[in-house]
This record gives sequence, structure tokens and C-alpha cells, in this order.
Amino acid sequence: MNIVDKVFAAVYQKDIATLELISKQHGSLGEFLDQDGRDALMHAVLAEEPSIEVIEFLLRHGVAVNRADAGQGWTALHFAVQAGNIGIIRLLLESGADPDLQDGFGNSPLWRAVYCVEDDEELIGLLVSNGADIDLQNHSGVSPIALAKTRGREDIVDLLYRCHIGARL
Repeated sequence: MNIVDKVFAAVYQKDIATLELISKQHGSLGEFLDQDGRDALMHAVLAEEPSIEVIEFLLRHGVAVNRADAGQGWTALHFAVQAGNIGIIRLLLESGADPDLQDGFGNSPLWRAVYCVEDDEELIGLLVSNGADIDLQNHSGVSPIALAKTRGREDIVDLLYRCHIGARL
């Protein structure tokens, strides 16, 4: 097993001791990428049962919170939003994740949340209160607020405006 496979296996097995050993031997764990350009943090977020402890460890050991993968240009925050994992979203934002980084289509994590999250006011509110731009347009010219309007989600439109105003106070 090569070193990259060892890192990812340790992430999925929640084996912090192995991650610590690899970090001591090789330095930053942020240099290990899979064929899709995804790092250990992205894999930790994508795990079937993500571990906050593993994610915290990776962030302390050189894994960049805002790295985008080579495929869709998704960051760990995009993946966490897609999964609807509030605890991980909060941790990533507290660790400096940029809520306005856009993927290969220009979609921000907030755009993704409006698109795929049905009724999670907390998730959307968390992104907006941490600076996510409700008017940030993707490559097709569609912002999160415009997407909510197009989808007929007046509840999400109202939520976005309320959170946006609250974040500015």
C-alpha cells in the first residue's frame, strides 16, 4: 500500500495514531491527493460516518480548508453542505472555510444548499451568518436567491433575506 492509500485508509478507519505517525514522517498531510485531486480532509468529510476528531486533526496538520478538488472544483465545505452535516460545516467555517468559493460551475456552498437542502434553516442560516453571499452568481448567472425564487421556495427566499439582514446587524 502506498503512502497516499495509507493516509486515506487511516482517515476512513478514524485512525488518528497512524495519521500522527505519517505526519511526523512526511510533514503536512495536505500534500496527499487521490486521482480526483481530493485530499484527506475531503475524504474525512465524505466518510459514511465523518469524525470531527479526524477533521480537526487534519486541519491542525497542514490540510488546507479551502482546497478544491480537480474534478468539480468542490471544497470540503461543498461536500459537507451536500451531506447536510451541520457540525462539520460549523467546524470548517470556524477553521476559515470560505463560504463563497465557487466550484467549476460557479456554484458556492450556499447555492448548493439552496439547490439540494429541503428544509434546513440552520444550515442555510449558518452559511449566510458566516458571510455567504446570497447574490453571488454562478457561471449561468444564477445566484442562491434567484435559485430559490425559480424553484418557488418563498420560505428559502425569506430565510435568505432574514439571515442576510441579521448577519449585517
